[in-house]
Amino acid sequence: MNKLNCSKTAILLFSFFVGTLPLNAQWTDVGTFNQSMNDLKSYSNQLWIGGNFTKVNNMTCYWSAAYDGASYSLHTNLIGGIGIKRFEVFNGTLFSAGGMDFKEVSSWDGSTWVSEANINESCTGIYADGNDLFVGSDFGQVFKRTGSGGFSPLPSFNDNDDINAFAKFNGQIIVAGKFGSVGGTAFNNIAAWNGSSWIPLGTGLNGVVSSLAVYKNELYAAGNFSTAGGQSANYIAKWNGSIWSAVGGSVTGTGFNGLRDMAVAGNNLFVAGDFTKVGNVTTKGVAYWNGSNWTGMNFTESSDFPNCIESFDGKIYIGTLSFTASKLFRFDGTVSAHEPVAALEFLCAPNPASDQVEISLSDPGNNQSLNLKILDAAGRLVLEDKDFRQSARYSCAAWPAGIYQVVLSDASGQVRGEERLVKQ
Repeated sequence: MNKLNCSKTAILLFSFFVGTLPLNAQWTDVGTFNQSMNDLKSYSNQLWIGGNFTKVNNMTCYWSAAYDGASYSLHTNLIGGIGIKRFEVFNGTLFSAGGMDFKEVSSWDGSTWVSEANINESCTGIYADGNDLFVGSDFGQVFKRTGSGGFSPLPSFNDNDDINAFAKFNGQIIVAGKFGSVGGTAFNNIAAWNGSSWIPLGTGLNGVVSSLAVYKNELYAAGNFSTAGGQSANYIAKWNGSIWSAVGGSVTGTGFNGLRDMAVAGNNLFVAGDFTKVGNVTTKGVAYWNGSNWTGMNFTESSDFPNCIESFDGKIYIGTLSFTASKLFRFDGTVSAHEPVAALEFLCAPNPASDQVEISLSDPGNNQSLNLKILDAAGRLVLEDKDFRQSARYSCAAWPAGIYQVVLSDASGQVRGEERLVKQ
C-alpha cells in the first residue's frame, strides 16, 4: 500500500494497542483530492500523500502534498507524467516511484521533485535497505542502486510482470506483485533475492500481491488472492520462513479489489482495502490484527474503499480510492491497552565517535531481527539497518559533528531502546 524522519518512524511512540472489542470509531475527513491517492508516508514531521491528483481541497497541487495534522503544504510546480505510486526514504531523503515527467524515480529536494534516474520503465515498488535502494518496474525488472551510484538491473522476470512491493525478511530482500514462472522456476507472485538469484517462497500465492509487511517476525502478504502455499488464505497470508498460513481466517466477507495496503503501528498490523468482513468480524475497509485477533474500525464511508494506510503522529490515516474525489481520513478513536514490551539495552562505541561506531546489544543471547535507525538533532534519518541483529559497525566519517539518536525497534514497530550518540 512502505514510503528529516522517515516513515513508520521509531522516534514517535504510537498509541495503538492490542484489543479485541469493537471500537467507538471516530473517522475525521481531513482533505479531498480530485483523483486517486496511491501512497501515504510519514516523513519530516509531516504525512506525505502521493498520487495522480492535480487538486487538493480545490487548490492546485501536482502529485504530492504534505499534511502536518492541521494544514497542507501543496506542490504547485507543474510536472508532467502520471504522478506518484510509492514513497520511500533513502539516506534521509524522500524518494518516489511512478511517472512524474516520465522519470520513474525522483527525490524531494526541499521544494520540488527532481529526477534520480530515467529507467524507461514505469515503476511501482521502491524499497531502501541501508545504503541500497531497490526499485521494481511494471515490466518485471528490479533495479538496485548503492549510495549515490547508478541503478543496475538484477535478473529479470518476464516483461509483462509487475513488481509492486518489497520487504526484508530473514536477511533477504522479498519482492511481490504479479509474476509466475521464470526459467522453469515457479514463483507465483512472490520471490526472495539471496544475493545472486531469485528463489521461491514455498509455492507462493495464486493472485496479485499489493503490499508486504514484517510483523512479529513473520512476513505478511496482502493483495487479491485466495490461496497461499496451496492453502485457503483470502487476501492476506503470512510466511514464517517455511510455510504459508491464513491470518485469523483472513478476509471472509465480500470485496472485489482485495487488500491494498498494510501498516505496522504500535503492537498491531493495520490493513486497508475493499472488504466487508475479516476473520468473521464485520468491518468495512479497515481493521487491525494483534497477532491473535482481528478488530474492526467501523469505517463508514459508503462510496469508496481505502487504498493506502499509514501511521502519523500517533494516528492512523487512510486514503480512499476515487477517480474524482478521493478523501484522506484520520482515525481519532482509541484502542485498549497492551502489556509493555521489555526494553533492549545496547552500547555505542566509541562514543563520542569520529570515523566508525559499533552498536552492540548488551544481551549476547538476543538475536532477533531489529530495525536500527540513527537520526540527527533535527529528526532526519541518516542511517537505517532493517536487519540489525547482535552487533554491527557503521561508518560515520561523513556525518556533521553533533548529537544523534540511535533507535531500535522490533518487527511490530515497537520502540525497544534508544541511546544518544555524539559525533566529533
